Amino acid sequence: MTTFTIEAITKLGATAKTIKPFEAGALNKIATVETNATKVINALIEALWSDGIRGNDWRAKAGLDSIKEVSEAHTAAYSERLEFYGKACYTPAEKASLALPSLKLENFPDEGAFLKAGKARKKLQDRPSTQMKNFAKRFDTKSRQAGELVDAATAPSTPKLGIDVLGQKVVDIINLLQGDKPFPDSFLHDEAIAQMLGFQKVHNLPK
Repeated sequence: MTTFTIEAITKLGATAKTIKPFEAGALNKIATVETNATKVINALIEALWSDGIRGNDWRAKAGLDSIKEVSEAHTAAYSERLEFYGKACYTPAEKASLALPSLKLENFPDEGAFLKAGKARKKLQDRPSTQMKNFAKRFDTKSRQAGELVDAATAPSTPKLGIDVLGQKVVDIINLLQGDKPFPDSFLHDEAIAQMLGFQKVHNLPK
């Protein structure tokens, strides 16, 4: 990527306040590029990754299980990323459509048409976040290649302790006893459940 290109991209994001102008401009360019799109996008992803951007930066939850765990700083940065990408990824007609008031059932011939239009509008609204999630995977790929990121499937597993294995087996037995599988009339069913629950409690087994 030439210095001129970097300067041009940075100029596109000059109004950014939370993220770097280059990243903001890159988001704009990625959303709009048509000529040599693959080459341009790959070059921008490479430059952004080298500048410290990682996949979770382009994900709403930053790779966490709950949005409640996400920091205010990430939320602010992600919102600005969405803004720059969103300003560029819609056609004028799509922008006009999104600016319309919320859909109302009374304006459609039937509920089916209303639901179909609602899904289409939701898909359109979600375009920036959906496409950014897809691009986030490219950052992940580069991180894997650099050895920064290891997939759970290929990461060495931590051997379970005997107490954990025993606890799981006891849980399985209790679930079996409390399930709907038939036992012979001679089997002391209630006593067996009580014994297993007692064993679990006495030995403080994980549940």
